[in-house]
Amino acid sequence: MKKAISVLMVLVAAVSFTACGGRNKEDTTEPSVIPHAERETVTAVQKPNESGVSASGNNAQNQWILYNDGALEITGNGKWEISTDVLAYADQIKKVRFGEGINAIAKESFKDCKNLKELVLPESMQIIEEQAFSGCNVQSLNLGKNVALISADAFDECEITDIKISSDNAYYSTDRYGVVFNKAKTELVFYSDGFRMNSYTVPSTVEKIGKNAFLGNENLVGITFPESLKEIGARAFADCENLREINLPKQITLIGVSAFENCTSLKEVKFPETVQVIGDRAFAGCTGITALNLPKSVTTIGTEAFAESVEEVYYAGSKTAWAAVWVGDKAFVNASIIFGEKSAE
Repeated sequence: MKKAISVLMVLVAAVSFTACGGRNKEDTTEPSVIPHAERETVTAVQKPNESGVSASGNNAQNQWILYNDGALEITGNGKWEISTDVLAYADQIKKVRFGEGINAIAKESFKDCKNLKELVLPESMQIIEEQAFSGCNVQSLNLGKNVALISADAFDECEITDIKISSDNAYYSTDRYGVVFNKAKTELVFYSDGFRMNSYTVPSTVEKIGKNAFLGNENLVGITFPESLKEIGARAFADCENLREINLPKQITLIGVSAFENCTSLKEVKFPETVQVIGDRAFAGCTGITALNLPKSVTTIGTEAFAESVEEVYYAGSKTAWAAVWVGDKAFVNASIIFGEKSAE
């Protein structure tokens, strides 16, 4: 009888301990936090997507699952290549999450997935190619320590307002606005269409504005260049329709192909004595420019370099010196060339 009572008391005690929350083994997984100087990356506990599967398949060495809530999960290794099977669901995709092991995203992989708002990149990611997410609605971007190459037009037409880069990244850095530079800040790589500033001052360390860096930004009205600037890359400011003011610094030598094409609000460009090359279509479509002052330093003026609206070109050198300048086809259309003079300021 005493033995039965003892067993009963042990069972009651065990039940009481369980009811009070006692346990012998931890049954939750805490998220891990990795601090960086420029950002805090939080790795959350992954829970199964319970919305149901809409579609799935394989792509080279990768596997993909599209859930009914619009979340696309991609796993595997190596490079994610563009998939027509996935793009068949372009309107359904709202979020893309790449698993660890994937290190590159191919050109135009998610182009015009207009409902895609959220992007999760793994630490293994290294390369994001041209127009990979062009025309999407991605609003924030977090780049890890291993990203080594990101095309400036990878996120063309995306209204990204928040860009963060790991301080451990050896290739890229940002300023306080989220503008992307190379690590040494000697090249400005990417200025998002989502930035609402109407003017921007380029840091004093910058020597080059990269290809497509400001392409199509509709908010930019004025830009201030540093004296250190030597080169403006191809299409760097193309289609910036509201850009009105540029003051080219004294060290600049090269203005790239289509660098300011279709900047229709631009009315005046002052070229310093150091400019040597003005690329093809560099100012084509800049219909507000009617007169130009060109320095004697110019050696090359590319095909269709200026708009048809240019009526007068004032060249600082002689007619003989002008004959040595390479001038492309239709660089000027029906414009008068005036030697040894300047237009009225």
